[in-house]
Amino acid sequence: MLKSIKYSFSIIFLVLSLISFSQERPKVAVVLSGGGAKGIAHVGFLKVMEQAGIVPDMILGTSMGSIVGGLYSIGFTPDSIEKMMEQQDWELILGNKVGLRQINMEEKREYDKFIAEFPLKGIVPQLPKGVIKGHELELLFEKLTWTAAGDTNFDNFNIPFRCVAVDMLSGEPYIFKSGQLSVAMRASMSIPTIMEPVKYRGMLLVDGGLINNFPVDVAKEMGADIIIGVYVGGQLKDEEELNSVFSLLTQSSLMASINDAKNKKSLLDVYIEPPLKDLTAADFDKSKILIQRGFDESMKYYNQLMKISKELQKYPLKEIERKPMIDSIRIGEFETTKIENPNTRKMVANIIGSNLGGIVKSNDIHQEISALYGTRLFDKIGYQLSPIDSVKYSIKYQISESPTRLLNFAFNYSTDVEASIILQLILRNQLIRGSKFELKTRLGREPALFFRFMKYLDANYKNNIAFGFSNNVSTYLVYDLESGKFSQDYRYRNNRFFFEYNRLISLSSEFKAYYKYESQYFKTRIAPEPGEFETYKLKGHYVGLAYQRNSLDKKYFPKSGSLFGVLTILRLSSKSNIQIDENDSTVQNHEINVSTDDPDQFFARFSYNNYFGKNRLIFSNEANVFFSSENFYNLNSFIVGGVSDYGNYQNISFYGMPYNYAFANTGLTYRFNARYELIHKLYVSLAVNGLYEVASYQNLIKSVDDWDRYHLGYGAGISYESPVGPVSVFVSKNLSYSHFWTYFNIGYQF
Repeated sequence: MLKSIKYSFSIIFLVLSLISFSQERPKVAVVLSGGGAKGIAHVGFLKVMEQAGIVPDMILGTSMGSIVGGLYSIGFTPDSIEKMMEQQDWELILGNKVGLRQINMEEKREYDKFIAEFPLKGIVPQLPKGVIKGHELELLFEKLTWTAAGDTNFDNFNIPFRCVAVDMLSGEPYIFKSGQLSVAMRASMSIPTIMEPVKYRGMLLVDGGLINNFPVDVAKEMGADIIIGVYVGGQLKDEEELNSVFSLLTQSSLMASINDAKNKKSLLDVYIEPPLKDLTAADFDKSKILIQRGFDESMKYYNQLMKISKELQKYPLKEIERKPMIDSIRIGEFETTKIENPNTRKMVANIIGSNLGGIVKSNDIHQEISALYGTRLFDKIGYQLSPIDSVKYSIKYQISESPTRLLNFAFNYSTDVEASIILQLILRNQLIRGSKFELKTRLGREPALFFRFMKYLDANYKNNIAFGFSNNVSTYLVYDLESGKFSQDYRYRNNRFFFEYNRLISLSSEFKAYYKYESQYFKTRIAPEPGEFETYKLKGHYVGLAYQRNSLDKKYFPKSGSLFGVLTILRLSSKSNIQIDENDSTVQNHEINVSTDDPDQFFARFSYNNYFGKNRLIFSNEANVFFSSENFYNLNSFIVGGVSDYGNYQNISFYGMPYNYAFANTGLTYRFNARYELIHKLYVSLAVNGLYEVASYQNLIKSVDDWDRYHLGYGAGISYESPVGPVSVFVSKNLSYSHFWTYFNIGYQF
C-alpha cells in the first residue's frame, strides 16, 4: 500500500514537472536608445546584465544603441566592445577626412589645408548633403562585422537583432531585420545635415532617432514578454536652460522623440536611465566615464534584473552559441561599382585584384583601400562580403569617385604675412585622363600664385611628371635683435618655373628629380645705409634630386610619426645683378658657372614625434643640416627665423629670431619641443633650439662681421586646433639678446 502511494506521488510529480517545462519560456528583449556618444553607456548596462545571468532573446537599438546592440548580437562581449570604444580615434572616424598616413605623397602637400571644399557644378559651388561623408566610419563597421558577413537574416545572429532608421523620402521608419549589418548600423546613426544619408533600396536613410529613438514598440511586435530598456536620449530643458536660439531649436527638434520615449516607459519591466546630463552627444573621448555611469546606474536595478534571471531559471537554460570571430577569409571573386575613367578603373583592378584567390585579413583590405583613397580620386570606398561557399567569399567594392572639380577656401592671419584669403581650384581628369590641374592664390599684403599640372604615367599611379609656375611677394625686414627695431625693409618677388619627375615609393615616401628656372628680385623700400644695394636681381637654372618620407599622423600638431628629407641641387648657370643706386649707372654684374662635380646646395631634415597617451605629452625633435657652395646670398641660400613651419625647406624656423631674419649658406639647427594637451585640442608648448652657422648675410649680400655663429633660443606658447585652422600664440627669445619676439597665427597658411 505504501509503495503504491509512493509510486502515485512520483507520477504526479513527473506530470507536474512535464507541465511546468512544457510552458513556453518568456521572451526577454533589451532595448537600447540613441544618444550619440552617450550611447556608449549601454556597454556598462550589458556588463551588469551578464552578471545577473540574463540571456536576452532579442536586442533592439537606434543610432548608438544600434552600434552597441548590433556588435553584442553577433558575439562581441561587453569587455571587447569597451576596448574597441577606447581604442578608436573618434575625431578621425567621425570626421570628414582620413589620417595623413593614408594620403599618398603626391597629395600630402595640399591635404588638410582648407576650411572647406566645394564641388563645382559648372562654375557654381555646391553644398554637400552632410558635413561628414562617413568613409572611416563605414570602414570601421565593415571591419567589426566580418563575423556576420554571411548572415543576411538578423534572426540568425547569436541574439536576434533589429535597428531603426528613417527614410527621408517617405518620412516612414525602416526596421532593419536583414541585409548588411554594417549598412544598418551606419544608416541608423546618420544624423541629418551632420552625416550623409545612406542610399538603400530606393530609400534615403537617416538616424532612426528622428521618429523612434527608443524602439520598445518594435520589441512588443516581435513578441517580447519582458522588456528591459536603457535610455540615454535627450531630456526636455527647463525655462532657465532655454536661454538661446540654439537651445530652443535643439529642444523643438527633439521634443517629439523625447515625448515618444517617455510614453513608452509604461511598457517596460525595467527602465534604466544613466545620469548623463553633464555630458554631450559628442563626448566620444569620454568612453570610460560613460561606461562607468552606465554600469553604476544599472547596478541600482540589479535586484530587479536578478528577479528576471531567477524567473528564467524555471525554464530550460538558454545558452548563446557564440560564433567564432572571423578576421581572415579567402577571396574567390570581386567586383566594383562602375568607374567612369578607364585609367582609374585599371588602377583599382590592379590594386584590389592582387588578393584574388588568397587568404586576407581585414587590415589587408583596408590597406588596399588606403592606397586607393590616398590618390584623392575617391570620395568614399566601402565593401560588402558575401559567401560563395563554405570556404570562399566574394567582395563587392562600393566606390564613389571624387568630384572632378573642386574649389577650396581658407583664410589666414599671422604676424608674418598679416591677413590673407587663400583659394584653390583643383581639376582632376579634365581633358587628359590621369591628370590633375592645380591653381592656388593668396590674396593679401603678400600675394602669391601657384600653378601645377601633373600627369600620371602608369596604371598604378606610382609615376608622374609635372610642370608648373609659382610667383610670390614677400617682405624682408632687417632687425636689430637687441632692440627689436628694424632698419631696412625689402620687397621681394620670386618667380619659379619647374619640371619634375616623381616616383611614389609608398604612401609615405617618394623620390623626385627636377629642373627649375628661378628669378628673384629685391627692392629696398626703406633707404639702406651708404654702400648697400637698392635693387638686387638673381636668376639661374638648376637640376636636383630629392627623397622624402613622411609618416606623420597629422599635418598640424602631430602626435606620432617622423619626417625625413634629403635634397641636393646642382646649378647649371646663374647670374646676379646688383644696383647700389637706381640713379647711378654703376652696375655690378657677374656670372658664375659651377662644375657638375660639386653640389650647389644640400639639405637634410629629420623630425620625430613621441606621444605619451596617459599624460597627453608629446615630445618632438627636429634637426636640419644645410649647405650652399656660395659665399654670398644666392638663389639657394637658406633663410632662418620665425616660429611657423613655412612649408618651404629653404625657410628654417628658429625660436628667438623674427621671420625671414638671417640668410645663411651653411650650418645646422636642432630643436627639442615638448607639447602638452591641456584639454582636447588645446596645447601648451615649450621649445629650445640651437643654430650653428658658417656664413650669415643679415642684409642679403653684406656679411655681418660681429654675427655670433652660435645661437641658442627658446620659446613658449599656446595653440588650439580650431575648425578654421591652427590658432597659435608664441613668445620667443634669443639668449644672446634681451628682446622678446611674439608670434600670432589663426588659420591655414599658403
